[in-house]
Amino acid sequence: MTGTPTQAGPAVGPTDPGGPAPSQVRSGPASLAQQRLWFLYRLQPEALVYQASATFQIDGDLHVEALRQAVRAVVERHEILRTLIVADAEGDPVQLVTATNLVTMPIEDVTGLREPDRDDRVRRFLAPVTQRPFALEREPPFRAALVRLAPTRHLFVVACHHIAFDGWSWGILLRDLQRLYEAALGEPTRLPPLALQHVDFARRQQETATGESWAEQLRYWRRQLDGAPRVINLPLDRTRPAESSHRGSKVEVHLLESLATEVRRFGSRPRVTTFMILLTVFQALMHRYSGDRTVVVGTPVAGRDDVALEQLIGFFVGTVALRADFTEDVSFRELLLATRRAVLEATSRLDVPFDVVVQNLGLDPQLSHHPVFQTLFQLDDGRLPGLELPGVTCTYLAAEQDTCGWDLHLSLAEQPDGSIRGWLAYATDLFDRDTAARFARDYVTLLRSLVAEPDQPMLAVSLAPAREIAHIVDRWGDGGRVKGPDQRLPERVDSVAVATPDAVAVEHDGARVTFDELARRSNQLAHHLRARGVGSETVVGVLLAPGINAVAATLAVHRAGGVVLGLDPREAPSRLGAVLVDSATALVVTTSRWAERVGHLPLVLLDEQHGELVQLPETAVDRRDVAAEAACLVYPGPSSGRPLGVVVTHRGIAGHLADAARSARLGPADRCLQVMPHGSTGWFGDLVESLSVGATLVVGGDLLDSPPARFVQRCAQLRPTALRLPVSYWSDLVDAGAAAELAGRLRWISIGGGHVTPDRIHRWRREVGNRVRLRVLYDPPEYGTFCAAAEVTDAWPAVGSVPIGRPANNTRLYVLGRTGQPVGIGEVGELYIAGDGMPRGYLGQPALTATTFVANPSGGLPGQRLFRSNDLARWRADGALMVVRPEIPPAPPVRQTGPTPTSAVPAEDLDVPPTVDPEREAVVRLAPRDEMERRLAELYRELLGVDEIGIREDFFKLGGHSLLAARLVNRIERRLGVSLPVSALFPTATVERLAAQIRDHDRRPDSVVVRLREGHGGHIVLVHPVGGEVLPYSTLARTIPGPATVHGIRSPLLDGDAEALADLESLAADYLSRLRAQGVHRPACYGGWSMGGVIALEMALQAHERDVRHPPVLAIDSALAAPGSPDFVLDEEALAVAFAQDVCRSTGLRPPAAGEGEDPLAALHATLVEAGRLAAAEGRRWVDRRFQVFSAHLRLLTRYRPRPYPGRVVLVLSGDRDDNREETLSAWRLVAAGGLEVRKLPADHYSILGPAHVAALAAAVPSEEVSGHD
Repeated sequence: MTGTPTQAGPAVGPTDPGGPAPSQVRSGPASLAQQRLWFLYRLQPEALVYQASATFQIDGDLHVEALRQAVRAVVERHEILRTLIVADAEGDPVQLVTATNLVTMPIEDVTGLREPDRDDRVRRFLAPVTQRPFALEREPPFRAALVRLAPTRHLFVVACHHIAFDGWSWGILLRDLQRLYEAALGEPTRLPPLALQHVDFARRQQETATGESWAEQLRYWRRQLDGAPRVINLPLDRTRPAESSHRGSKVEVHLLESLATEVRRFGSRPRVTTFMILLTVFQALMHRYSGDRTVVVGTPVAGRDDVALEQLIGFFVGTVALRADFTEDVSFRELLLATRRAVLEATSRLDVPFDVVVQNLGLDPQLSHHPVFQTLFQLDDGRLPGLELPGVTCTYLAAEQDTCGWDLHLSLAEQPDGSIRGWLAYATDLFDRDTAARFARDYVTLLRSLVAEPDQPMLAVSLAPAREIAHIVDRWGDGGRVKGPDQRLPERVDSVAVATPDAVAVEHDGARVTFDELARRSNQLAHHLRARGVGSETVVGVLLAPGINAVAATLAVHRAGGVVLGLDPREAPSRLGAVLVDSATALVVTTSRWAERVGHLPLVLLDEQHGELVQLPETAVDRRDVAAEAACLVYPGPSSGRPLGVVVTHRGIAGHLADAARSARLGPADRCLQVMPHGSTGWFGDLVESLSVGATLVVGGDLLDSPPARFVQRCAQLRPTALRLPVSYWSDLVDAGAAAELAGRLRWISIGGGHVTPDRIHRWRREVGNRVRLRVLYDPPEYGTFCAAAEVTDAWPAVGSVPIGRPANNTRLYVLGRTGQPVGIGEVGELYIAGDGMPRGYLGQPALTATTFVANPSGGLPGQRLFRSNDLARWRADGALMVVRPEIPPAPPVRQTGPTPTSAVPAEDLDVPPTVDPEREAVVRLAPRDEMERRLAELYRELLGVDEIGIREDFFKLGGHSLLAARLVNRIERRLGVSLPVSALFPTATVERLAAQIRDHDRRPDSVVVRLREGHGGHIVLVHPVGGEVLPYSTLARTIPGPATVHGIRSPLLDGDAEALADLESLAADYLSRLRAQGVHRPACYGGWSMGGVIALEMALQAHERDVRHPPVLAIDSALAAPGSPDFVLDEEALAVAFAQDVCRSTGLRPPAAGEGEDPLAALHATLVEAGRLAAAEGRRWVDRRFQVFSAHLRLLTRYRPRPYPGRVVLVLSGDRDDNREETLSAWRLVAAGGLEVRKLPADHYSILGPAHVAALAAAVPSEEVSGHD
């Protein structure tokens, strides 16, 4: 029943805010770069992306005490390694150099252990060194540890935070450690004193950050970045999360010596460096994959322009943004010269840190990405620093890349053998490994081609292998040849009429017409039209309200051989007249109600001529069918300007017939609701698909003008089984929460005519599930019909764009580059369409037809024409075709922001308008409505220096930046007594939103509900074990398959701001309330380790006992008292012994053997101090506080007796449960009324969440319901 820990060990030692304050030597301002990192740290204090570590295997006779002295001495030498970063009274970061040496070097001896116990102990010992986030305000930004593997083999590990350390600092640290180790062995010291310390540098930087040079550099960067896209449009495998996890991996990049030599030889001619060449190719690759005409790539610069800084450890490195602009015919040589100029200009303007540039550009902070560039390139000289100690051999052990602060980061280095090697790191939030490997492959391909032929257009280089192109064109892009019914639509209706004459063909407002009646009525009108001169290519307008007459008239025009022009009576008279003139309409079928709207054109008035028409023959009109003849004329596009008619042929309509016949999606029993505008391609599509298969076309009229509630109500009355909707209206229904209610009897919904957003797709899936099949159509309005379709399934890709699916029958899709050749996977090109559905062209517009309907530039079939869609697209690796719709945030108003030094530069010197935001004048400013909003508005005015604040104006859009955000949070705490994290200011920081957070305690950022993983497909909840922390689940949360968001429930007792509740039932109720406050109402799974599994069971019981469907419960090695079993009580000493055992087992330590009468907690404290896990100065505060949490939870657990749960329980047991396995299983069988699934892992209670077992454990997480719940 006990189990607390975290594999990173308890947060002990200097991380405890209650410990004694270290004695202070001196303080000073944080550097400008440190200020930015401090803000990011406050924003995401648990992020590991700004930490780094190195592990060295030391073989030989290591003098351990000498190494310990060397570590201590290097910390004394470099003040930054013993500097805390704390907030001053205003919330601004300052450096606090401490005299107390808080950095120790704990040692773990595992020589007596065998594998795998030894490896597990090593992992547990080193996790707090390398995997625990630094608490910068409470501990130094440097750690060191030593593991003794054997008498002559050790592991030496150092870790640091980037706020005190950059890449250059590694060489300094290792060199100083070597020389100080030698000094500890008695050798003469060879280290000269340092000329200055990091705090001196920061103070000097603050003093010089002003003047004309500073202002000129800011003006340069503003010009350089003007108009550049804020987010690069790369082919993501997953939607960019709202908050980056910074998880990453990497793939190798290798330029053989021969290619590297060619690069160097080429660089010697145009006076460019290897760096410039490799950078330019990387920019070109990003252009090829994004389609962006402007690409901005970041690159690090050392930032050590003073010789005194060359020997100093610290955070001096900066980044600069290097822009490249692409045209269709730019050559590599031309682009390279432009890159050379950009590099030289940028490196001569390094006084202003780029973080200050970002703030002065007025860019809002982002949790998901860097606001200027998301890709980084660097080239090193290959001289990697190493650790060299006398008498031993030190080997650097490269760690697996598990973080990445960018979307992509290409790092290359010159090698002694003449080659160039490196890696491409990638964010695993966004990319799969195969995608990153393709980037790396194509980088080498592009580099080789461009260096060999530098004067060719860069776009002419083919990146993908020929076999990949062939597979795309011949397999993915080909919808296949399918022969549809050898009939036009009228003849297909006749066939249905013969087979099922009494079946209802059309229904509208209570009136019905059978297929037999429809055939006869349309034949009569066709005879009349033929007598009026209608024949091949004659345009006949159908100006009728949606209903049976409009359907019959459309069929009649086709029977007579004419071209149907559907006209909507609600259309503006000017638009209607323009269409009639442009189409050269010969005749209009209408009623007397609409007759005056068509001017002097000949008319067929169905109401006034009804008696005449019913006397005409009911037999079909004789006609020879020509597939290439025009069938209908549609006018898509805006209602203003000159109308543009698209001529659709009978062959194009036959594609609809073929699709309907092949898919068997619809049948005679279906009722297809028609709500698309009369005369649109969607209207014709509904007509064709419904009538051709014998289904009933239910005409809905003007339902699209109804609000969602009315639409859903009407659907319930009309009882459709199939429905086609414009994307825009379907989105309104989803946003209104009407998806589940709309489902009703529906089997199919097709949506088209716009861009579908993934969030709405996933919302639809959560609310509707598999009850209705959703089909997304790609139907460019000027193509006349749909040419691709994608059915939404559980395997729908989690990407930022929605796939358009596979080509329709008798259709081919091509993605061509600007040179007209097919592109490979991931590359951006223009989408072209070919096939039987191809329109003839634009009516009366031969020039426009010639530029839109073009010959296939890549060959293709003889005589094949292609339709230019004007959409950019790319193929995914799974064959899905994505239309690229970049979402570029609008550039915010130019304004002056940033740290204090930049505010000394007058706005007029920066060419910045004096106003903060010119759009503010047009906004209706809402004044504060209560005391809380008034006090917050006053804080905004103080910090932003503005006179008036509206409660819906965003802090960042008013000129706020990272430092001011930290000050705002600080002042809210000081003046309002409310502690908010910096993340509370996202996504919007308005007075109204902050006031709501403060008023509603349940909706304030909650330290109890912790988001362990972002997702989009439902929610999984993992509840804390007896120790209260959720860190044990960090690896499991990342490993669980599927797209679910994973939440951890952390005990509020850990923060000391909550009282222990009376029973476990009350605890579960409190946790459910907190989940609901975060918008989590029906998780797909409740789970937990040890005590957490029991709490999860009770939460599921309370939340879903009366539901029809019950989410499963995952219990990880959780013991359970059977219902009705007697209580048992642990005395204080027994609790203390259990707690000491739990903490030590969790951290890989041997539990203390307390003597008779000895305090177990005192023995635990001594053990932790001796092992270096707890600073001696800590006293007993950490131990006592955690013991109180442990005791409170364990008492709740021992008194809890569960009730049967109707849902399923998955119980994962460890191998060390044999002693009470039957008792545990018996208790869970009594409780799991919905079934008990038992799995066993070869682990103990404390290693079951470890790396060796986490994959098997993740596979046990119930997943079938994950995407179906909110």
